[in-house]
Amino acid sequence: MAGDSAASIAVADQSADPIARPEVMERRLAPRVAAVPAFRTRSRNPFNALLAEALIRAGTPVEEFSWRALVDGRCNVVHIHWPEYLFDAPHRPRAIAHAAAFVIAISSMRARGVRIVWTIHNLRGHEQWHPWLASRMWRWFSRRVDGVIALTAGGQAQALRQFPALRTRLSFVIPHGHYRDAYPAEITRGVARRALGVPSDARVLLFFGTIRPYKNVPELIRAFRDIRGEDWRLIIAGQPWNENLRRHILAEAVGDDRTIVHTGYVEPERVQRFLGAADLVVLPYQEVLNSGSAVLARSFDRPVLVPEHGAMAELQETVGAAWVRTYHGSLQARTLVEAMRWADTTPRESGRLPRALDWDVIAAQTIRTYEAILAQDRGGRWRTG
Repeated sequence: MAGDSAASIAVADQSADPIARPEVMERRLAPRVAAVPAFRTRSRNPFNALLAEALIRAGTPVEEFSWRALVDGRCNVVHIHWPEYLFDAPHRPRAIAHAAAFVIAISSMRARGVRIVWTIHNLRGHEQWHPWLASRMWRWFSRRVDGVIALTAGGQAQALRQFPALRTRLSFVIPHGHYRDAYPAEITRGVARRALGVPSDARVLLFFGTIRPYKNVPELIRAFRDIRGEDWRLIIAGQPWNENLRRHILAEAVGDDRTIVHTGYVEPERVQRFLGAADLVVLPYQEVLNSGSAVLARSFDRPVLVPEHGAMAELQETVGAAWVRTYHGSLQARTLVEAMRWADTTPRESGRLPRALDWDVIAAQTIRTYEAILAQDRGGRWRTG
């Protein structure tokens, strides 16, 4: 991490904290943040809203990005999440139009002296509708950010390898916060299972989250089908990415009454039914850098099985080996059976979450990140007034 660039630093490493530099202490610029997104995705993924609310509690103003906020000078930081949604689209003409608008927006921000911060959730779009366009846009964007936040040290290292321009930018590691404050968790396991029609003594596997091709749900259904025993249940809960994928999943589930498929949007108040009913959450992604669904499982005190891809091993270190189990290769029935045995027999302490996942801690680290980025000019020099 530090070996890639002197500008690559983790906030948790106080000895490397740029805010501690005397020249920065002399001139702390108060961040005023416009986020893309801030609150508007709360119903689909509360991550951004939880971060924004924690920043506001800490005294840093945050609003949804708008051209008015930019023109009026209400923000000096634009914090971008998932840039791929801003410059790509399924249809080629629309994708080109989105990319052009994205270039204009980023250029306008920079012309006004606004600092651009990118939180690295992904290193490329999962769907890759137009690879020729996406690869150019990713490189173009990476050369124009002023600082980046990675959710793990492994994700940071991968980003610096994939986008060499980031090695000359400030980069920080701030973990993904928990979801415990985002959803109610008031019902017992028995109530949750009755609501879903699941026997109280069943062994319940759960896939939860938006269903997209890379998440490999059909393979999970096939692996589960090979498990013998009427006391097993597999619940698939989430909105499919498209109608073809929905049909594929339903077709895979035909013939096994133990598989329960809920292919629709899950309202926030119903999330507790699915997580509450589960013994083990299974996320068999073909590729993954970070996983909010894995953090969600831990937030509900549910053990989770994930492939050893991306930052999953690092997540295991953060939340504890009692909560995260990884596997190699393709998902097999044996993998699921062994993971369920692990879930049943491993002692774990419910209720307590690592302090690193607390949103107020994350907000404090994020504010220090903004201050460090604001304290540097775009030539890499520290502003001294």
